[in-house]
Amino acid sequence: ESECEPSSILLAKIAAYRMSGRHQFALPLAEQAVGQLPDDSDAWRNLAGLRLHLGRNETARKAFRQAIKLDATNGLAWQGLAWADFHCDELSAAIESANQAIKLRPMDEIVWTTHAKFVAAKGDYRAAAADYRRALGLRPDSPHVAYPAIVTLALWDRGSQCDLDLCRQTIAQQSRHWPPALVHELSAIVCFSADQFDEAIASIERLREIRPRVSPTTQLIELLARWQHAYSTTGEANSEHGRLQSW
Repeated sequence: ESECEPSSILLAKIAAYRMSGRHQFALPLAEQAVGQLPDDSDAWRNLAGLRLHLGRNETARKAFRQAIKLDATNGLAWQGLAWADFHCDELSAAIESANQAIKLRPMDEIVWTTHAKFVAAKGDYRAAAADYRRALGLRPDSPHVAYPAIVTLALWDRGSQCDLDLCRQTIAQQSRHWPPALVHELSAIVCFSADQFDEAIASIERLREIRPRVSPTTQLIELLARWQHAYSTTGEANSEHGRLQSW
């Protein structure tokens, strides 16, 4: 590539490579772009994002910090820095960077789910639940938001009644738009947390008709629901208890 190539063409090529998943080809162009645009915060953020995607976490942090040095209001750079901090095993720094991203982009559901993941990794599930409530309020239609939000709200401390109602309402409103497997899986989780074990088992059975392989979380919920069902109906749960121990 010519080093004198206009920056507008460079940026267009970078975007095309990224959209096609060829990040390794975009990286040298992004490095060339910051050489041409050394005072452009977004050019540094773009370079940092590519480095982060390719696992170059430390150099990604440096580029994100340069983007923020040039423009401290660049919320996307703070969001990227949070992930770079996290992947460098700097959890406290990741949470602080995510806090900055929230201040700058409070209507972006992704910053709330990002912060939720980090505080959950720290063990603060109450704060994670609060973040997921906010994200779910912003984008209830997004499966990428709804799945971790509903799982956390329903399973953390077995879910409050208010949270369970919110989860049910979201599933009911989006059931026509989401994949059926997602609807059944989330319904099972909510029913289990509400001690509706028969309904949870029925939802998982419908899920398995669509997708025989289910997540470890769903497997555990199925075992626990069947154990509870067997115990409540016969007073005995030896068979399911054995399966639970082996799991």
